[in-house]
Amino acid sequence: MKNNSQDTPKDSGKMSPVKNLQIDSKADFSPLSKHICANNPQLPNRRKWIKSLSSIGISAAISGLSIPFANANESLKNDLSPKTPKSVCAESLFTIIPPFGVNQAGITTPETTDAIFVAFKSVAPDIETLKTLFTRLTNRIVFLTQGGTPAAKPNKNYPPSESGMLGQYINPDSLTITVSVGATLFDKRYGLISQKPIELIDMPDFPNDALDTSWCDGDLLLQICANSKETVIYALRDIIKNTSQYLVPFWKIDGFLPSKAIKSNTTPINLFGFKDGTGNPSKHDNSLMNQIVWVGPNSKEPSWTHGGSYQAVRLIRQYLEFWDRTPLKQQEADFGRHKGSGAHLGKTDEFEEPYYAHNQADQITPIDSHVRRAEPRKHGRHDAKLLRRSYNYSLGLTKASQLDMGLIFVSYQSSLQKGFIDTQNRLNGEPLEEYIKPFGGGFFFALPGFRENEILGSGLFKLL
Repeated sequence: MKNNSQDTPKDSGKMSPVKNLQIDSKADFSPLSKHICANNPQLPNRRKWIKSLSSIGISAAISGLSIPFANANESLKNDLSPKTPKSVCAESLFTIIPPFGVNQAGITTPETTDAIFVAFKSVAPDIETLKTLFTRLTNRIVFLTQGGTPAAKPNKNYPPSESGMLGQYINPDSLTITVSVGATLFDKRYGLISQKPIELIDMPDFPNDALDTSWCDGDLLLQICANSKETVIYALRDIIKNTSQYLVPFWKIDGFLPSKAIKSNTTPINLFGFKDGTGNPSKHDNSLMNQIVWVGPNSKEPSWTHGGSYQAVRLIRQYLEFWDRTPLKQQEADFGRHKGSGAHLGKTDEFEEPYYAHNQADQITPIDSHVRRAEPRKHGRHDAKLLRRSYNYSLGLTKASQLDMGLIFVSYQSSLQKGFIDTQNRLNGEPLEEYIKPFGGGFFFALPGFRENEILGSGLFKLL
């Protein structure tokens, strides 16, 4: 059952409008894995860096012109200090993930090393104010994800327009900000009841859950991902400052992934030491994504939802001290995979298909293992019709002086029932439940993407 113990923080601030930048056609949109600086934070001299940026036209960008970011990458590389290790990838600071498109960024986009998940409650009094909120939120997302220079010189008699924690120039840093809405946004406050996605509900209790209401649900959820902790924190502070009259933060959790895995474009490893996401469908297969992830025109969903996706978020504490004292044989049997390679038991390659037909008596991969329950393959591949995009978390210590760490499970699916709910129902009672305890999260709907002349949720607002 959900436990009621919430403490809702508040914040305040005013918006400082910033002119949107344009993405140059020659900008470097190559995969993130080419641009990650995983283990080396050293940067070139700031004075030389700013000077080199100015020489390629940053001032022109502020006036509405576009910046050839690929050239910026080259200029910055050439200006690296002689003492800068060769492993530094200056391009990562300039990698732009375009915010525009049929679908929002941050869903099939490659994972980054850092993330923040923050849920809000809306205090907008009416539908017009709610639309103003989404307009303002869209403007901030466009600026933050493309990078640039903040507002002009501040009036020292007023608070500055931004935190200043990233210096005089905001690097895009592979930032994505994905906006999702919860079932409670479609209550009688805004007259949106008739437009609620059909399967969108508050997250129920599953048998092994110990849900705390202060960590559950919300009117709106932001998934903020980038290649550094300071970038995601900066983005969160900017959005809170500029939307505080409309949104109140409800719960927040920080996530991370191994930088080595992100740099090498390999499957990330969770805190149990097992690879997480091996069974994902290919994000490069558009047909498969349209089937598994994106809500399409052939569904019975409201028309405005097309291009969006149901999002399931589960905050799962892992009992790591207990797990670390568990024999390796038992760990692998519970998962159904080898701990090192990630391969199915009895196989050697991570992506090698298992063969269960001869194994009903449990000789190789236990029938109640995680992989067999999650995706039994009775009718072929992708029985679990979802795309995982999970992160690890660390919240410190519990009152019992145990590690408060675990998994931020995130999945996207075109059908919440056929995706997460059916999969979780198959997992209920699995042996791994001895080592985990879900305590929060929620079900949300990730809004469809938007074009340059639109705002987030424009399809919904047009129907009102």
